[in-house]
Amino acid sequence: AAAPFGGVFDGDGHAVAGFHLAAAARDDVGLFGRVSGSAAVVRNLTLSDAVVEGYSHVGILAGWVDRAATVSGCSTSGAASGYEYVGGLVGVVGGDWFVGTFPAVVSASSSSATVTADYWFAGGLLAVLGGGSILANTFATGDVAAAANYAGGLVAGAPYAALVLSSYGAGDVTAQCYSAGLVGNLGGVIVDSFAVGSVTASSAACTEAGALVGRTWGASGWLITGSYSYAGASCTAPLSCHGPVAGETAVADLSTFYSASSAPLSSWNFSSAWSARANDFPVLRSAAAGTLP
Repeated sequence: AAAPFGGVFDGDGHAVAGFHLAAAARDDVGLFGRVSGSAAVVRNLTLSDAVVEGYSHVGILAGWVDRAATVSGCSTSGAASGYEYVGGLVGVVGGDWFVGTFPAVVSASSSSATVTADYWFAGGLLAVLGGGSILANTFATGDVAAAANYAGGLVAGAPYAALVLSSYGAGDVTAQCYSAGLVGNLGGVIVDSFAVGSVTASSAACTEAGALVGRTWGASGWLITGSYSYAGASCTAPLSCHGPVAGETAVADLSTFYSASSAPLSSWNFSSAWSARANDFPVLRSAAAGTLP
């Protein structure tokens, strides 16, 4: 395999249009295959109308980001596909799902790409946010599908001490089970985030699909605070989708969300992180922020 990128790449706000990469038999597939090390930084770059195909650890920007590397101010659009661990921006951040090592940081970034995994772990922004890794001020609006389990509008899996902060998912999500508008499988922490996309679980035995998160695991490791799902978005499963989990509030309409007595208006950071909008859900103020579909 090629050596990981360990330097600094600053796109300086430039955009690359029409990037195509077809590598269906390869792992660590993206503009950067792997970004690794505390000195590694990728920032301020847009990839528009990209088409990226790989096998495992697939993302339009990078297949794998780990070992204290940083991605910030980046955005993607187009399509990402592979067998497993596919994300619209990055495939895996930090360690693999069960490893939970070598954390990294992704901030102020987004994706509107459609994401497809022929097996499992498909996420609108990331497939996996590894233990100890941080995802802050990010969003994804593209539709997400995994042929088997684990799909999330933002992240398919966030284990252990992974942190999702001030982020949202707005794409429609489909998998057999463990599917959700924000995080498909949560063992970490979600703070001040929301989801508005529709969710579908196709397995006849699935009971762990939901508007914000699908499956929560670990007796005491996971936590949700100040986070919301949109009750107007559909969640469909042969048995049933579960309702809001601890720390999640289902919002029926925007008047409830922006009420002076509600938690978002009083506790979310509307001065620098979020921007309220009339008759719509808030968006992020970060450079890569856009609009909900």
